[in-house]
Parts: sequence; structure tokens; C-alpha cells
Amino acid sequence: MKFQISLLVLCLVAAAFADFECKKDVPYKENECNTCRCANGQFACTFMACHSPKSKELYNCEVGTEWKNNCNECWCVKDMGTVCTNYDC
Repeated sequence: MKFQISLLVLCLVAAAFADFECKKDVPYKENECNTCRCANGQFACTFMACHSPKSKELYNCEVGTEWKNNCNECWCVKDMGTVCTNYDC
């Protein structure tokens, strides 16, 4: 049963990231708040509470859109909001 639940969670995560693929050793930032990394194909972010108006706006982006922010690439990911690479430009 635990395996089936784990498999379901992995499928849901894969669907949520349909257009976004994280890359190993690339720094990411979620909604200009949480820092994220890709390790062994898994995307993980810190869990800070992000209550700024800007973070809320970034969370409510149009899923599936992609854009550039200076030298960083950004994606709107379902159930996460805006995820951007986090390079110093």
C-alpha cells in the first residue's frame, strides 16, 4: 500500500512539472522566497512561509508559461507557482 501511495505521489509530481525539468547543480528559487535544488531527479525546496504580496503574485502565475528574468529562466509550475533559476546576473 505504501508503494502505491508513493507511486501516486510521484505521478502527481511528474504531471505538475510537465514543462519544467530541473537540472542537477542548478540553483532555483520558488516565488522569490524558497531556495530549491535538484538531486537525483527530485526537485526539493525549503519550506519558508512566503507571505509577501510579491510571493503571492508569483504563486498565482499562469501554469505552463515560461519567461526570462534577466539571466534567469522562469517557469510557472502547477501547485508551486513561479520557479526560476537563481543565478547572480
